[in-house]
Amino acid sequence: MIKNSALFSALLLAILSAIFCLPAVGIPFPCGPFPESFGDKPFPNRTFSPGPPAGEYFWQEYQETYPVGPTPEDNDTRSIAIDPSSNIWIATAKGIFMKKPGGTAWTPSLSGADEGPAYAVAVDEQSRVWMGTWKGVFVFRNNILSPVPGSDGPISVLCAAKEGVYALGPKGIWFSADGKSFVKKDYPIARSIRRAVSDGRNGLWVASDVGLYHCNDQRINYLYKTDKLLSAYLRGLDLD
Repeated sequence: MIKNSALFSALLLAILSAIFCLPAVGIPFPCGPFPESFGDKPFPNRTFSPGPPAGEYFWQEYQETYPVGPTPEDNDTRSIAIDPSSNIWIATAKGIFMKKPGGTAWTPSLSGADEGPAYAVAVDEQSRVWMGTWKGVFVFRNNILSPVPGSDGPISVLCAAKEGVYALGPKGIWFSADGKSFVKKDYPIARSIRRAVSDGRNGLWVASDVGLYHCNDQRINYLYKTDKLLSAYLRGLDLD
């Protein structure tokens, strides 16, 4: 029998959270040994960390979930970015969504003929939010959302660099210096692009399913052998 009412309340909330996916909260737990079961049932997926001496309290943290919708497609998130106002932007199989700081609801950014699968979001140094979708590129600046002409969707990867913004997809690579339109770059690389990062010198590192590329207007270097990479099948890329 559980005699401590605070512990009982915390255990009950944890079980309800596991069953009904309730928003997670921090609960003060009394320190001491914790049960591994609740009655004749195992305790649901909770790990208790050792705390201060028995009789004192500590805060047990739980995961907070912010589902976009009820279906797997709703929550199939491909990319995430946070703007200077702490708004969270995500690209999902259903489109682009934004969540305000402190809020729990996701607001769709695209509608009508623009609605559909999205693949990438990025925030540049001017606080503009860039969105790569099945249709091309959109940008949110000064509280106005508008399409950026010049690219050919789908756009699966975006890279914000000091010289401008790169948009990449299976049909090519495009660059925008002014944020108003894109111009296609002559970079003949693989179609299966996974990620791109700026080299800081007007060049681009691109990870693909068949190796790593370094591109600029002078030349393209292609790395795929195991003397340079553990595997040519790349899923991510970053610079320290």
